[in-house]
Amino acid sequence: MSIEYLDRKSYRNKYDEELIKEFKNKYGDFYLIPEGGSNHLAIKGCAEIIPTIDIKFDFICSASGTGGTLAGLIFGLNSKSFALGFSVLKGGEFLNQNIPKSFIVLSKRKSK
Repeated sequence: MSIEYLDRKSYRNKYDEELIKEFKNKYGDFYLIPEGGSNHLAIKGCAEIIPTIDIKFDFICSASGTGGTLAGLIFGLNSKSFALGFSVLKGGEFLNQNIPKSFIVLSKRKSK
């Protein structure tokens, strides 16, 4: 693994195509792990947690940073259980948009 230091300006543009192209030129083909580790694969992985729980439950709770874990837990639940997320970040209102968007991304990938 290589860790690349980014100044603040570059970090704000961490998903910019030019910056990613620069990294590909420098390191070759690589897998970019998004901030917080949240992407469609992480969400699918978190959905797989639910079937491993061998006790009956009504609620499952999770701390939420980017919302990926919570989105995955919700995705894995049956309709009789609920998930509660507790934002660990100041100004976590963005989770209200991030989590529903995760389902749209998963649905599109599932239909392919």
